Amino acid sequence: MKYKHLFGPILSRRLGMSLGVDLVPAKICNLDCVYCECGRTNNKTMELATYVDPDAIIAELDDLLSGMPPHIDIITFTGSGEPTLNIGLGKIESFLREKYPQYNLGILTNSGLLTNPEVRKNLLGFDYVLPSLDAMFEESFIRVNNPVDGQKCDDIIEGIRSFAQEYKGIIWVEVFILPGVNDTPEELAAFKAFFEEVRPTRIQINSMDRPGTCSWVEAPPMERLIEIEEYFKPLPVEIISRKAKEVDFAASSQIDFEHIMNAIFRRPLTPEDLSVSYGCSINEIDAVMDRLISVGRIEKIRTGNRFFYRVTEHEKKERGI
Repeated sequence: MKYKHLFGPILSRRLGMSLGVDLVPAKICNLDCVYCECGRTNNKTMELATYVDPDAIIAELDDLLSGMPPHIDIITFTGSGEPTLNIGLGKIESFLREKYPQYNLGILTNSGLLTNPEVRKNLLGFDYVLPSLDAMFEESFIRVNNPVDGQKCDDIIEGIRSFAQEYKGIIWVEVFILPGVNDTPEELAAFKAFFEEVRPTRIQINSMDRPGTCSWVEAPPMERLIEIEEYFKPLPVEIISRKAKEVDFAASSQIDFEHIMNAIFRRPLTPEDLSVSYGCSINEIDAVMDRLISVGRIEKIRTGNRFFYRVTEHEKKERGI
């Protein structure tokens, strides 16, 4: 079968080997963000509809997954527009849960539809939900996200707040920083207060690293992103731009492996625990942990909406336990 609505798997910076599922044609969205890599929105709407037949998507998924699929860490609902606009989202999620429960499910959303109880219900079965929040004030929201008529900044904020109260899985909130627009002291203070309230699993700071839709959009210097990261701490925060990855992987070589192993040997720890304890980014911790996992010394487990690292049985035997 030739797949029209699936793409990948591709290596995602955040999710590993990701099989993409595109739920809306290009480009149907409730926002027209100035940084969007998919281009300008030509159909700006908040209407839930069957933009792509869910049965067609289910048929493609079944064809791929029932055979000998490539390695897949996660099936990610994303694509050319806002995936929560597709009213068939819940049907597709239910199919995957019933027939292919071995796969993690994730979804990227701009959060604009999360005030709708039906949309929130459709997302409750996902393992990962990655909502965006680019502004706390209406003026910066309009400038960054260019919403459809009737969409307000408070909708985004209230939607994430409501969803966080209902959802038991992993929430990684992405904040896209535009220098001079949404990084003022007042806006950063409002971001931090909100994150202290809703307590997402992670806060991910992003910036322009590929062409967007508006030529005036610029990337802040890495020093500014690091300042913002430090400001948000001790909340679980990380920078996810490509430049940050390069910096973090280089820095991770300076981390004492055995020091971390001794800590994990005493009790399982989350990436956030280790980040705070060792004064380094979550990206750096992940880089070190990946190396330790690859040689069989530790393993990664999930409990509730958190991931923990713990030593393997092999490592315990090596230590005479």
